[in-house]
Amino acid sequence: MPHLSLPRLALAGFLLAAAGCSPIQVREVEGDELALVGRRSYAWSEESLRPVGDASGDEAWSQRELERRVRELLDRHLGARGFRRVAAADAELLVAARTSIEVDLRERDPMFSFDTARKVEVGTLTLQMLEARTRGVLWSASAQSDLREVARGFGLTNIRYEPIDEPRDWKLEQKVHELVSRLPER
Repeated sequence: MPHLSLPRLALAGFLLAAAGCSPIQVREVEGDELALVGRRSYAWSEESLRPVGDASGDEAWSQRELERRVRELLDRHLGARGFRRVAAADAELLVAARTSIEVDLRERDPMFSFDTARKVEVGTLTLQMLEARTRGVLWSASAQSDLREVARGFGLTNIRYEPIDEPRDWKLEQKVHELVSRLPER
């Protein structure tokens, strides 16, 4: 048995803890992947990734960049699974991808933590496969993970929140991989 020094044990513990910090949770919403068997071509749905609300400036740019990156990743992963993107008139399937962000309040035990609450942005990527002619949903799934921490709360009765400026990490590569891996092989 190899000898594990204290620094190696600490590093192993850190890596195990970091690996579980923000797992991606996937859930199928509706449909059946067997409904996709035999269908090989797809086009993007017009409703895919429409921004919610009136974004302007940096937020509008961020939404357009997010849409571009999601489509790029989905095209690559769907292609690897045997799907082929075609013009909308020739498609058997329409693909719709949607993103959403919610703020989750997570309370912490003041006996074991400096702060008593945290506000965390949780991002969801939903992928839908629709029948091209009827636009009925054949299959849908979503992947969710923490994007960033936005505030820490201090206090026991009157909690005072201090904002945190962290960049969002959508973990798009992992989310797209997790969603597309649930589709049947071509």
